[in-house]
Amino acid sequence: MEEKRGKSLRVRGLRQRWLLNTVMPVLLLLMLTVVLFSVGISSYYYMSMRDGLEKQAQALSGAFEEYFMAGGYASYIKKAQQSTDTFEDKERIELQFINTSGRIQASSTGLTAGTFPGTDDIIRAITQNRMDYFQGRDPETGEKILAVSHPLTFNGQVKAVVRLVTSLRLVNRQVMLAVLFICLVAALCLAMVFISNLLFINNVVEPVAVVSEATKRISAGGYGVQVENRYDDELGELVENINNMSLKIGQNERMKSEFISSVSHELRTPLTAINGWGETILEDLTGDPEQLRRGIRIILNESRRLSTMVEELLDFSRMEDGRFTLRVEQVDLQAEFEDAIFTYQELFRQEGIELAYDMGEGDLPLIPGDP
Repeated sequence: MEEKRGKSLRVRGLRQRWLLNTVMPVLLLLMLTVVLFSVGISSYYYMSMRDGLEKQAQALSGAFEEYFMAGGYASYIKKAQQSTDTFEDKERIELQFINTSGRIQASSTGLTAGTFPGTDDIIRAITQNRMDYFQGRDPETGEKILAVSHPLTFNGQVKAVVRLVTSLRLVNRQVMLAVLFICLVAALCLAMVFISNLLFINNVVEPVAVVSEATKRISAGGYGVQVENRYDDELGELVENINNMSLKIGQNERMKSEFISSVSHELRTPLTAINGWGETILEDLTGDPEQLRRGIRIILNESRRLSTMVEELLDFSRMEDGRFTLRVEQVDLQAEFEDAIFTYQELFRQEGIELAYDMGEGDLPLIPGDP
């Protein structure tokens, strides 16, 4: 249970790191895009509306300054009342005429006449004789508005101000809809990136978990364990390498077991000969010197054989380390053969087997080799 929990934590950690490293940059990029788009679209709408109001205010002020301001106050106020009454865009825009004290003299709605808006655009138009705008909340109603004020001058002096005011409610709604749309698009893009990365990381995490479990089984002694390879990419190559490693480790373990078994058998043979001849010498009551010398010689030979086996084991270790070297010299096969005959002759006799050996006339030749 703890092992499964540990693997789940590791897999979850890998998934979290992957999603953090891939989704977070996309999320930050999308957030930056949404912010820039929101600022851009709002600036575009507000600038377009302001530009339209400024052009309309300039046209009105130009007409008044050219045709009506020279006729005096009576001509101006009459034309102002007429202009506010016949103003075509009064459903969207309020037209105001304001005196130099900041009081509204005429309005296309008729509701604000006689009031003092007191916004900065009016003050700057009167004091600085230049067109200016105001964007914010109306001091009287609290509604968000956009206003453009243009001074009406005669002989270089400001006599009144023409002001166009429009509500930002519809524009803000349009901006909000545009921002919501881009947010929806960004959320859709983020969801697609998240889902695609989640599917990809799941395809990576699953084989990683399988390979991790297989390596645990191998490290626990399950040599030769094979992982089902269902992948044709780098993951498939990794699984194939794990399977080859497991197979070779299993083969090496089998070879090691066979080697130990073979060495045990080889060590048992000279030990049996030494024990047999030792018992033979102890039980020989005749005291035959020839028999005694032969038995001692065989015991010595078998002892040397044991020493040789130990050396061979050391040679095997050196072979694994790459330090093995051959010691080639002339080997007497005749002597080795006769030693083997005398070694097993007594053992065969104890088993009821008679071993006959004829030395023949010629000796076996010497051959080069490692004893």
